[in-house]
Amino acid sequence: MSGAADLWRPLRTPIFRQLLIADVVSDVGTFMQGVGSAWLMVSIGASPLFVALTQTASALPFFLLALQTYYGPNELADSMRSVRRHTVTIAEDIPEERYDYRPAPGSRSVRATLLHMASITQFDLRVHGEDRLDSLEGFDFRAFFASLPTSEKLALSKAETVALLQEEGERWYRFVQQLPAHVLAEKVRMRPGANATAKSRFEMLLGTKEHEMQHRGQLMIIERLQLPEHS
Repeated sequence: MSGAADLWRPLRTPIFRQLLIADVVSDVGTFMQGVGSAWLMVSIGASPLFVALTQTASALPFFLLALQTYYGPNELADSMRSVRRHTVTIAEDIPEERYDYRPAPGSRSVRATLLHMASITQFDLRVHGEDRLDSLEGFDFRAFFASLPTSEKLALSKAETVALLQEEGERWYRFVQQLPAHVLAEKVRMRPGANATAKSRFEMLLGTKEHEMQHRGQLMIIERLQLPEHS
């Protein structure tokens, strides 16, 4: 299949088309409302200050609500629990004979992607718990992930893979919930060449959830594609 055909392939999936259309319509409506309100203020002769205040008023409720929102370890654990629950649902829905499917040569299979997500939570337990590292400089990522019982290269069954996702998820939730604020605020130096020189432990743990959501989105597309019987 050519690269151009691969680019448009997701549009063959009804749920993807529906989400894309809904998102585009929503964004267009938001832009129209913003432009229309400013245009109206200008048309009635309002000063530039009032035109600017109109835009400020539309964003002010979000700003005020954000100030009252506390997102700590319990909230992070709860949100990750929801993310992992949906990941497990997708893992259960995909037939085991499709676990070796790869969307492109050299990419991760379904099985490897699921095991990768289970491995990332173990990375957090090691870096922020067992060793409580303050730097990732010199950390051997390849050796660490290869040594795990969730290594992507293991030929685990569907049942074993799902069980690992559930077990490692529970370990991660309990671990994060008991972390005190001063530990979450600690900075960890990143490897040379990383986008940021250092991140707080909370940022890194939040990144684990976002990382899983990214891979879960990939699996949702794969789940809805008409997959071939053999990879």
